[in-house]
Amino acid sequence: LGRRGKVSKVLNLPNAYPARAFERSKDGPGGGQLVAGFPAPRFDKAAHPPELGRALVDRGYMLEADTVRGATDHDYLLSQLHLSLDSRERALDLMWTDLDWDLFVFILTETERLFHFLFSAVEVENHPLHGAVLDFISHWDRIIGSALERYADLPGPKGLMALADHGFTRLKIEVDVNAWLRRQGYLSAAPDKARHELDHAGALETAAAFALDPGLIYVNAQPRFNRGSLSQI
Repeated sequence: LGRRGKVSKVLNLPNAYPARAFERSKDGPGGGQLVAGFPAPRFDKAAHPPELGRALVDRGYMLEADTVRGATDHDYLLSQLHLSLDSRERALDLMWTDLDWDLFVFILTETERLFHFLFSAVEVENHPLHGAVLDFISHWDRIIGSALERYADLPGPKGLMALADHGFTRLKIEVDVNAWLRRQGYLSAAPDKARHELDHAGALETAAAFALDPGLIYVNAQPRFNRGSLSQI
């Protein structure tokens, strides 16, 4: 779009870190603004142009709710998700208002965080946090409505696309693919080298294959992996 002279504004796009400039047409138009979403470890590289990042910091923007503490402290998780949602709405107001764009992308990831840790509170009516979770979903719904109202006020011609990347359900069984690969002799491990179970230092050069989230199996071949044990696939 940038090469075609179109301006894009993208808010909270996963896997876009570090944020980079959009391309421009030969005549100069194009470009835009980008705020990277999860995983974005440092704010100084999470937004482009840099002045956008500074403006978001001034408005209390949150890159991500604290799900490390929130994984076990669910009241804290809900408070973090409310703060995160509010900061997304402030960012939306900052980036949307001038209408100087051709494409606007607005992504909310808070319900995904909620369902990972508190899906049972959504599903079970007598769960102690059921009411608090529904209050949060109402908060989320209000922000979706605000975005749709902004779209409705835009002059035409225009187009709207709304989508979700996945749903949730109750977990009945979980499979550790790497455990299966170890039992089959495809994956060796060196626990003394690994800081934690996801540390790549735990995989030896002799490993023939390994699995990464969300359960995809990779053949440990060179040159794709610099410690690959196989010369070719």
